[in-house]
This record gives sequence, C-alpha cells and structure tokens, in this order.
Amino acid sequence: MSATNSPLSGPCRHFVHALIAASLAATGGCAQLPQMHASPATKEVAQLGSSQSFGAPEAAWPGDGWWRAYQDPQLDALIGEALLGAPDLDLARARLSAAAAVSQVAGAARMPEVTGNVLLNEGKQSYQYLIPRQALPQGWNDYGLATLDLSWELDFWGKNRSALAAALSEQRAAEVEIDEARLLLSTSVASAYAGLVDLYTLRDNAAATLALREKTVALFRQRHEFGLETLASVRQVEA
Repeated sequence: MSATNSPLSGPCRHFVHALIAASLAATGGCAQLPQMHASPATKEVAQLGSSQSFGAPEAAWPGDGWWRAYQDPQLDALIGEALLGAPDLDLARARLSAAAAVSQVAGAARMPEVTGNVLLNEGKQSYQYLIPRQALPQGWNDYGLATLDLSWELDFWGKNRSALAAALSEQRAAEVEIDEARLLLSTSVASAYAGLVDLYTLRDNAAATLALREKTVALFRQRHEFGLETLASVRQVEA
C-alpha cells in the first residue's frame, strides 16, 4: 500500500507557510493602536466662581412694543387686546401699588414729623365754690388750645434706612414683574400667531401644489388625445 502524498508537500508547503507568516507580519505591522490623549485637567475652584459662570455679556431687556418691528397690523391688534384685559397684568399692577405704598410709609419714617392739635371748649364756672362770685368770669366762656409738635427720629442704627431700601427693592421687583408679565404675554401671542401664519402658508402651498398637479394631468390628457403621450404616461401622472 503506497502512501498518498499531500498536494502541499515539499517546497510548496514551505512556501505557503512563509507566505502566511509574511501576511500576518504585514497585518500586525499595519494595525495602529489608538492614541491615548492626556486626561483633561481638573478645573480650579476659582474657575467655577460666579464671576466665571455669569461672565457672559449683558443683554438689554426687550423694549415695550418690540413686536411692532414686524409691521403687522393684525399682530399689533392681537397683542394690544391681550395686554388690555390680562388678569395677570392687573394682579401685577395691584402688587406694584401696594409696594409703592409701603415704600412711601418707609420713607416717611426718615422725615420730620409735624403734629398739630386744636382743642375748643365752652364752659361756665360755678358761683358757689371756693372763689367769690365777683372774681369769676360771668356766664358761658369759650376756651381754646392749639399746639404744634415737631419730632424727628434720628436713625443712628440704620433701621429706617434698611426698611426703606427693602421697600424700594420690593417696589422695583414689582415693576420688573409687570415687565415680565407683559413680555411673556406678548411673546405667547406672537408665537401662536406665527404658528397660525405657518399653517396658512402650508395650506396655501398645498393648494398651489394640487392646482399645479391638476393642470399637469389635464395637459397630459390633451397630449394623449393628440397622440403625443401614451396611456401609461397619463396613468403615471394621475397616480
């Protein structure tokens, strides 16, 4: 029984092994490992302070009537009507009036106080008392007393000054609340109006597209009647 030789025996087998080894070496040489970058440095505490966090440039508050820049009479009318009868604005105005009253009271405590009193009286003394009748006023007599008092509290410890500053701060906050309510209401109306305009635009575009397709179908049908288009082309346009 003779042994069957492998088809890769002898020099061919060594050649194949060498070829495989060269391929593996080339593959390993071409493979590149990903570059490892340095880890990001931890931020210092000073970089996380409010001076850095809120270091963005200040922007001006939107002016009253900002929507008029669009020159849209319908938008002007809608926002004007909304601002006229908004309950939130009425509530904000009431808070502003209350805050202004508190500010006036707090400011009055730092000013001089003048108090006037007037007393009018009519009396008749008894003639049968310790003093002889001849020495007493006869009949009914009018008596009057008028006083004028001036007082001024010296605010040594700053109590009244602090109370006034707090009241003015509350008043300013109430004013900002009114501006915020007006801005929120006007932007809400403008956003809803823009959405409505967008819907009308989509409707008009859809109507124009439909009209164009109808004209195209009519044109292909006419061309089919004159033998310029096939029935398949007409059906494709109608689809």
